[in-house]
Amino acid sequence: VSVSVGAAYTRQQHTTDSYVGYNTSVNLQKTLAGNAFALYFNQSSGTATGLGTISDAQRLGFSVNRQARNVNIFVDISAYDTRGRLGNTYDVRSLRGAVSIGIPVTRRLSVQGGAQYQRHDQSSLYRFDQKRLFVSLRFSNPGLFTFVH
Repeated sequence: VSVSVGAAYTRQQHTTDSYVGYNTSVNLQKTLAGNAFALYFNQSSGTATGLGTISDAQRLGFSVNRQARNVNIFVDISAYDTRGRLGNTYDVRSLRGAVSIGIPVTRRLSVQGGAQYQRHDQSSLYRFDQKRLFVSLRFSNPGLFTFVH
């Protein structure tokens, strides 16, 4: 369990406009038989969302990470809600889902592949869907920048 809470104060440059809000993050994570399950919520106030605009945003999601001997599978599903506050009249809601699969080639090298789908809705200027596919090569060396004192 991880929880954080804090106040936020944002002031637009070259104006007297300001906004006071709060930031919150709650994460619950449990590992069962090699599977990591996570449920998370984030609230941020005064987030810069464009050229001089400020918004509040909430994100709620669920993820699963499965690490087996020859494959790593990650799935994340989340909902996002943004409300314009200063210099921004648009509210945006989106749903997104992502899945990635990693297959080790060597101890330090793996091939990653996956897909993401995101749907934006509500009173946004642009309503659209995003679909992405990716393939990448990942190199991992945790001790590369370890310094001994």
